[in-house]
Amino acid sequence: MVRGAEGEMVQGDEGEKVRGEEGEKVRGEEGENVRGAEGEMVRGEEGEKVRVEEGEKVRGEDGEKVRVEEGEKVQGAEGEKVRGEAGENVRVEDGEKGRGQIGEKVRGAERGNV
Repeated sequence: MVRGAEGEMVQGDEGEKVRGEEGEKVRGEEGENVRGAEGEMVRGEEGEKVRVEEGEKVRGEDGEKVRVEEGEKVQGAEGEKVRGEAGENVRVEDGEKGRGQIGEKVRGAERGNV
């Protein structure tokens, strides 16, 4: 887990999770870049800046974790977008669209993670 400069957990409004450089769970603030304990920018698997919005966990139609490509789009249950860098659309449990990071796991339409 990545923690903020004061050692606190950095997390979004929905407690959404994203994956950092070493695959660790990282929590971000809505629409913000995620920063580590030393204030450094946390980057995704391909070095992209990690950003989240209303970040619901997004799972596929059969409940499996959805692995997205660079900039694929996915939306959460409330229609909010989970944003990444650029790309294609992915369908999730409720047929919604959303956006994730390169190769990152995006979970659930009812409750969610990016």
